[in-house]
Amino acid sequence: MHRYVPATLGIAAVLMASTALAKERSALESASVKAASDCVAAAALKDPNIVTLYRENRLKEVTNRIVLRSSACDSPLTAMRLLHDRLYGAGTGRTFLLGDYLADLPRAVGERIAGEVVKRIASESGDDAAKGYAMHNGLEDRGTCYNRVYTREHLTKQPDQLVTSMRLQIVPDGGFALHVTWRGSDDVLGADGACKQKSRGLLCTVDGKDGGSFRVVPTNGRDVLLYIDDRIRVSLMEGEGDDPGVWLSAGKSDDVLRLNRVAERVCRGMYYDEDPPERAELAPEYKACHTGDTTACKRWRVRACRDGNPAACDYDEAHKQSSPGEWCAKRYHDGGQYRFCLNGSPDR
Repeated sequence: MHRYVPATLGIAAVLMASTALAKERSALESASVKAASDCVAAAALKDPNIVTLYRENRLKEVTNRIVLRSSACDSPLTAMRLLHDRLYGAGTGRTFLLGDYLADLPRAVGERIAGEVVKRIASESGDDAAKGYAMHNGLEDRGTCYNRVYTREHLTKQPDQLVTSMRLQIVPDGGFALHVTWRGSDDVLGADGACKQKSRGLLCTVDGKDGGSFRVVPTNGRDVLLYIDDRIRVSLMEGEGDDPGVWLSAGKSDDVLRLNRVAERVCRGMYYDEDPPERAELAPEYKACHTGDTTACKRWRVRACRDGNPAACDYDEAHKQSSPGEWCAKRYHDGGQYRFCLNGSPDR
């Protein structure tokens, strides 16, 4: 046997042991965080004002109180802190608990208690009130639009997430249109169908045989969680009529997606039964921007981004690239969107 083989085998054994230890450490840490968050969620549901706090996006008030001023979850929180100390060094557990963990806790608790809160709304105020809340107060009159463009930072932290952006329109009669983009492609994929009211939000079924379904559950005054039950069929928006489509499956990071409520104009024209406007409204900053007022242009761009326009959001990122025009062209085929990405407004 070669004299270096034993050493090589020894190194390989150490590396395998290290990998196994890292996996075990990750599993232990995840389990401890889950146990602590489950306890805080259960304690939060005992707060008599939890429905109001949830509706007004004030869950931070109750989570901070439970962690910092209550003994309700001392055991799992202490176990999580001590495990963190053992894995990463003395004192790191307290830093994690009072830092990243506490900051993300309102989101984690909100996702855990969403179903129960909607049930309480239904039991306290009747089915009509629950419907109005789940449909976000006004869907029956004018429809609802949700949107999310995931940042590079988010996608880096979620390497298993396929979806890079999602836009959902639900119209007054319950019909919906869904647009999706995902990693490695510039194509926009879409689906449409109908939503029905359930005890926990909406159940939306994709048109066509076995097109799949997803659920839309409110989390607070403006956001929703979209749960993919198993998979849904989506097709190229500019494809042929007989396009069989592809499956968007509920993977490790695509089964639950948070979408933000945005201005209705962001979804205008998505739904096939909806007539697009004959003439789009001019932005209030239009004239000032086109006379060279860069402050007005930026104000327009920021507002458009906040309203859910991904091209407006991409302007700053585009100008960090060596070739902004090429970078925008790969993402946007629509002329207005391309110009928004490159120039900061849709028609300059």
